[in-house]
Amino acid sequence: MPDFAVNSDETASTSAALLNDFAELQDKLTQVRSKVEALLAQGYRTPAAQQKFQPFFDEFSKGFEQVNEGLQGIGQYVKAVGDAFQQADEQLGSNLG
Repeated sequence: MPDFAVNSDETASTSAALLNDFAELQDKLTQVRSKVEALLAQGYRTPAAQQKFQPFFDEFSKGFEQVNEGLQGIGQYVKAVGDAFQQADEQLGSNLG
């Protein structure tokens, strides 16, 4: 029979940290995107910038967002696991009296 051990405090703090990291990384990507867009609009307008750099940066941004969304999903999953085990434990305990 499998052995389960879930520390709800650990899952809560880890999920909160991961979701905070997600938010910080989203903010950072927004800042980076603004800087690059400003550069492309004001200080780096060449055929190569338009043909190569802009699509390269767009692809980078898309990939970064996908990785960061994965981090968000992990944080949400860890929270759900901790919540579910805590809820099950409380229900089982309340059945005893």
